[in-house]
Amino acid sequence: IDWLMPFMVLSFNLFLALLVRNLLVGYITSIITEVSENAKVEWQYEFVQLVHEYKDQRMFPAPFNAVHLLWRLIATCLRWIFFKRAPPIHTTGFTMQVSRMEELFLQAQEIEALNKCAFKHEEAKRETERDLA
Repeated sequence: IDWLMPFMVLSFNLFLALLVRNLLVGYITSIITEVSENAKVEWQYEFVQLVHEYKDQRMFPAPFNAVHLLWRLIATCLRWIFFKRAPPIHTTGFTMQVSRMEELFLQAQEIEALNKCAFKHEEAKRETERDLA
């Protein structure tokens, strides 16, 4: 009888460890499937936000942008010193030329991605409010 109690404690601990491990694996699997379902919509939304952020700026790739920024700083300082006023700011926007059909297609994709993302966020907000209620 003295050996029965340690055996029961050991078996209970093993059972509990297996149960908790299986629960953890199931929870992680459900999170991974949820993230993979939303991945394309989130990627499209982030891409649209990135395009909107950089569309009116002229930028060089990473190693050359330091040289470009240094050149702009020197030119701005020289203009300020010699002309005593702030230089005018000119933006040219995109330099990529696409046909009207491609432009409409890209705009439709952007709008679709924004609508999907907004719908997902509203759905998540409703679920959160429902869980809190």
